Amino acid sequence: MAIRRRTGLSLVIIAAALLVALLFLIPVLFNLDRYRPEVISFLQAETGKQI
Repeated sequence: MAIRRRTGLSLVIIAAALLVALLFLIPVLFNLDRYRPEVISFLQAETGKQI
């Protein structure tokens, strides 16, 4: 019984570590600044104000 609990806990810890690593890698892999002009023009068109 203890072996199953330890294995399950290990899998949960590994999954959590991979999730944290993925959260740090997403901004590096995907440059979100390339969408900035499109977002600004959309917001300006929708609100009618200069952003």
